[in-house]
Amino acid sequence: MTITMNAPEPDRADTAPRVLICATGAAAVLSLPHVLIAIREKTECHLTVVMSASAARFVTPQAIRHIADELVDASDPDEAFAAGHMKLAMDADLILVLPCTAATLSAAAHGLAHDLIPAIVLASPKPVIFLPSMHRVMWEKPAIQRNVRQLRADGYEVPDPIWRKGYELADHSFEAHPGLGAPMALAQLVQARVGARRSAAA
Repeated sequence: MTITMNAPEPDRADTAPRVLICATGAAAVLSLPHVLIAIREKTECHLTVVMSASAARFVTPQAIRHIADELVDASDPDEAFAAGHMKLAMDADLILVLPCTAATLSAAAHGLAHDLIPAIVLASPKPVIFLPSMHRVMWEKPAIQRNVRQLRADGYEVPDPIWRKGYELADHSFEAHPGLGAPMALAQLVQARVGARRSAAA
């Protein structure tokens, strides 16, 4: 079984904002457990994680189950179908695609819904934040930059990636590549967006 729900405390179940993390198969997904723990530290929320099949090759869903309230492991097509892209999209107050691969970013920019995570994005009436992470050569391609501009024009939030020197799995280099911010910085982003939505709803 690859959908797991840890029931929240009854007095918080209906009031906590619902944050959905869509994790795709960029190598930066290795930091996902640390990011989720940081979000837990900064923000009281119902935390759902959807892992693409590629993401589940980098990080075991079993590890994420211990941190998230709800997990959808899209490496199992039956479970991905059962989870329902519309339900996941409609239930969330905030969606982050984290990390976001070039493929997922491009699919969203062109309105494609070929698998669960792009379908969630397309179905969502709520804010979606894309946090890209990819090889520097891919990021600098005109096609990717066009897709980023298109997503921003469509009303999505696409923060510029953080450039830092580190080990790149794709080519075993130690050059600077665009990727995610530190876990606590990402947690502060979630906290700020959740706080803004609470203020708007008050």
